[in-house]
Amino acid sequence: MYNSTKDQLAPYFVKGMLSMEQPQLRASLERLDTELSETTADEQERQAVLSNVHSDVQQLLAEPVAEQEDRHRSLRQQLIAAIPTFEATHPILTTTMIEVIDMLDRMGL
Repeated sequence: MYNSTKDQLAPYFVKGMLSMEQPQLRASLERLDTELSETTADEQERQAVLSNVHSDVQQLLAEPVAEQEDRHRSLRQQLIAAIPTFEATHPILTTTMIEVIDMLDRMGL
């Protein structure tokens, strides 16, 4: 019984991700991409963090969803590490980062 149910649900998942959640994640990543594009950092180290995260977001937006699970995990870790760097100076960017982290967590990524 379990296997047949699992087989029936398989079309709705892409590497563990519910296919209905994919558009929401994409929209969140696009918002984050926009925020990152509009954000400048005053220090070289902060700018490097922004550039790295922005590059990963753009790669995720360009790749097929089925190939992204490892990149999602990597991005999640980068966002967690970047939040303390920007929370005082860029609250909107930080909020968007938290939204993406929460969505990835809900999706089990």
